Amino acid sequence: ALLTELYKNAFQKGIQEAALPLAFYQAESTFEKNRQWAMKTALGFATQGYPEAALLVGLMLQKETQDHRNEHAAKQWFQRAKNHPIGAFIWSSYVHDDDEKQALLEQAASMSFSPAILNLAILKYQKEQSPIPLLQQAKVLNDVKAKHLLVNLLVLQDKPEALIQAREMLTQMVKQNDEVAQWKLGYLMLNG
Repeated sequence: ALLTELYKNAFQKGIQEAALPLAFYQAESTFEKNRQWAMKTALGFATQGYPEAALLVGLMLQKETQDHRNEHAAKQWFQRAKNHPIGAFIWSSYVHDDDEKQALLEQAASMSFSPAILNLAILKYQKEQSPIPLLQQAKVLNDVKAKHLLVNLLVLQDKPEALIQAREMLTQMVKQNDEVAQWKLGYLMLNG
């Protein structure tokens, strides 16, 4: 609420750069008037080539209704947003060509978008290649799912140095109140 008010005050004082961030907040408003303003604002920026705005338009259309016309329109806006890491990630779920999908995920990953790095790791695993370097990269970005997958793979290696690394990771995760890490660490302490 505080950020919304800050952006709203800045926009009301004529700071145009506050309009698009405010639109992201207003898109989630319970008031229809605010959501309509957010859509109008996002459309204005999107037609000027702002990928963040195209992403917002796509997300709003997708959320708005289950109408297939809106889903098709949302896809078009996501395609326009594919130069943004989140847009590339979302668009990758719509493409059917594996090479294009991989290229989009690599593009998003190159901008440190951890869900894309995680998906690339999964693709590597499906090709029977080691996903560990990618999972470690996502771990650095604090991706919790990547941390858990990495721990699981380290434990499955059944090597002393991998088990030590898994325990160290789990200990850090427990310090961050990760309940799943607590039971995994407990299991390792009892069995490994």
